[in-house]
Amino acid sequence: MKKRMALIMSLMVLSVAGCSSSSGSSSTDSQSNSSSSSSSSSSSSSSQSSDTAETSSDEPLKIGLTLSYRNQFVLQLEDAIESVRDDNVTVQVFDAENDTQKQISHIQTWNTQGYDAVIVKGINPDDAGVILEESGDMPVIFLNMQPSDDGLIPGKSIFIGSDNAYEGRLQGEYLVERFMEDGVSEVNYCLLMGPLGTVAATERTTGVEEVLEACDSIQFNKVFEDVADWDRVKAMEKMQQFIGTGTQFDCVIANNDEMALGAIEALKAANMTDVVVVGIDATDVGKVAVEAGEMAATVFQDTLTQGTTAYHSAIAMIKGEEIPNLGEDGVTIRVPSSFVDINNIADFN
Repeated sequence: MKKRMALIMSLMVLSVAGCSSSSGSSSTDSQSNSSSSSSSSSSSSSSQSSDTAETSSDEPLKIGLTLSYRNQFVLQLEDAIESVRDDNVTVQVFDAENDTQKQISHIQTWNTQGYDAVIVKGINPDDAGVILEESGDMPVIFLNMQPSDDGLIPGKSIFIGSDNAYEGRLQGEYLVERFMEDGVSEVNYCLLMGPLGTVAATERTTGVEEVLEACDSIQFNKVFEDVADWDRVKAMEKMQQFIGTGTQFDCVIANNDEMALGAIEALKAANMTDVVVVGIDATDVGKVAVEAGEMAATVFQDTLTQGTTAYHSAIAMIKGEEIPNLGEDGVTIRVPSSFVDINNIADFN
């Protein structure tokens, strides 16, 4: 009888152990997290290894990806990350819907849940300090939107993105050359900007205007300027309002393709298809507009390289490995940009 009882107990132990094992597979969880946490989670999870350098290459890892909001450009970044995700890595994607507090709550949630790293497509460049504080021991990769201060910490956080001022200069150089070929001496332009205070909007605007102001042979006059927050619909509405004033203008300069496309819609509705429109990003829809002759030019932001670099950098930081292509400052990776118009659009499709 004692032997039978011992055998039954052994089988019960094996059964319980089998029921408690978990699957080793991982997948991308794409969702919007609307919850907001009011408490700070500064302590790291006990499940996280204290020596990341010894992390096994096939050990399951968890990375959080918080997006400012989903538009064409951001979706391309998201797709780039997913395209190189390893089978043993879970990338959970949250859409902050342009809500700063929602984005911070994403960081808090992942810190509490013991995630290994976070990738942040930010909303407000001034939030970097809070994000770093709420991230605990997790490495933080700021993707595409550069923090506005010098708070990046080597080994803890990096920024991956393009040179915004250079992209603006490319717009300006194109416009100078284009209107010089047309033989005009004066050009009126409209400017559609991203959110005030963002590094990208500020530097792109400065870059293009410095080139225009330096042109001796053509007088460039800014007749309209407004903020459209990277948004196509807002840009269309702003342009419709300005077109209604009857002021004459020759070109529209937009800080990104989405705003350029919004301006194009307003111009088409007003039958003003001869106005020159330039954007930045060379998104898929932006390139279609260039091919169709609706957008004169754009600047290619390499979302594939930016996204894949963010993922690989996150893995390297988790494992304590060297981060490829890191700049001399130890916190920046610059991804080159390229000018795009009808003459070379085929090279970017």
